[in-house]
Amino acid sequence: MGTVLVQGINFLLTPIFTRLMSVDNYGMLSICTMWATVFSTFITLQIHGSINNALIAYGKLNINQYVSSIQSIGLLNFLVLMTIGLTFSDFFCSILQIPKSIFIALILTSFFQSAIQMLLSKFVAEKKHKQYFLLSFISTILSVVLSVVLVLFQDGSTKYYGKIYGTLYSCIIIGAIVLIYVFIKGKTFIKKEYAVFCLSLTLPLIMHSLSQIVLGQSDRYMLKILTVDANYNVGIYGYAHTIGAVINMLWLAFNYAWVPWYYDKCEQNDKKSIVDMTNKYCGIFTVLTICFILISPEIVKIMAPVEYWTGIYTVPIIALGFFFMFLYSFPVNYEFYKRSTIWISIGTIIAALINIFLNFTLIPKFTVFGAAFATLLSYMALFLFHFFISKYVIKDFQITFITLAKYLLPVLIAVGIYFITINLIWFRWMLCFGIAVSVVIVILKYILLQNDRS
Repeated sequence: MGTVLVQGINFLLTPIFTRLMSVDNYGMLSICTMWATVFSTFITLQIHGSINNALIAYGKLNINQYVSSIQSIGLLNFLVLMTIGLTFSDFFCSILQIPKSIFIALILTSFFQSAIQMLLSKFVAEKKHKQYFLLSFISTILSVVLSVVLVLFQDGSTKYYGKIYGTLYSCIIIGAIVLIYVFIKGKTFIKKEYAVFCLSLTLPLIMHSLSQIVLGQSDRYMLKILTVDANYNVGIYGYAHTIGAVINMLWLAFNYAWVPWYYDKCEQNDKKSIVDMTNKYCGIFTVLTICFILISPEIVKIMAPVEYWTGIYTVPIIALGFFFMFLYSFPVNYEFYKRSTIWISIGTIIAALINIFLNFTLIPKFTVFGAAFATLLSYMALFLFHFFISKYVIKDFQITFITLAKYLLPVLIAVGIYFITINLIWFRWMLCFGIAVSVVIVILKYILLQNDRS
């Protein structure tokens, strides 16, 4: 719930930024966000991804020292890369086609965001949900307030500067406090054992992260280089992606809660509980996805002025792609548990190559819709690859293909209904309401049955 509330703040404030910035400005913001994600991969080394495994390996008593040690690795890596970036800034800026001030801002933001993410990952692993929510909430609110204020003070053509600097200043303030807290709490610089454990898990994930960027962000860059009205197309796609990413936001929220529980059950070899909870989890997530898809045309229109509305036909395709990411998370979480991170990288590289090929094929013909469909097919391939690896290469994966795939059919039906009834607002909303009420009744009956048994 904490993740949904915090991420929801950013989503609900989308109408402010879409009305303060032109579509071209929104497109430039999307491009800068893409490069920030690239920088973050190299600066963070994805070291926060090792904390769940470290908690199992070293226990709660040593987790503060572990986090302090790997944060030191991140700090040293940042200092080296920042020096390289400043030395060759003119070269990098000419290639990336972004201003030097923005280039430096994105590097700094990436590091301080990673420091915040490190502590958030620790809170998740330790199941300290209140601390997780508090840190997320404060950093989000500060970022939003500063961004809105700074956007208002920027000229028309550089409105996106305000959003970037607002995020930077909030990350520096919160990130600096977090770094001080982590080092005081852990009192450990770099311990060889922790460094080896961490980097053996996370270095293979660098290629995974880069490939994930290609998979999730290259469509924007390719829209920019392959289409006329490039910034406009990127802006429309970026906005549609923001709406469709509600499904991704929900998945992240569920996954933060799921992973620590799932790891505990894997340690106990409790396959029955895993399968039972997987069905409940998938059922709830499927209903949320269907309801979101059915009402998303109105969300598109409420969240932005009319010039953004052409993205309305792209949203369900993006949402369906994120549903495949939800399905993919089950085998990938198992691979993380088994520390087989090399397969995670291989799968994402293959999916990224598929995405590039499909983008080159579909974007010239179908522009924004083609980019969304290319990403959907790539996510589908990613899910199938990882299920095969978990089930038949690593082996002993607890969840069957049918268990996951059976939830795909109702989502596909919802997408079909979306396109057929896109102008029948009352039909879609009544259908959504009926589904929601039915699910609530089922849940209440289940709760009452459990109470009777107890």
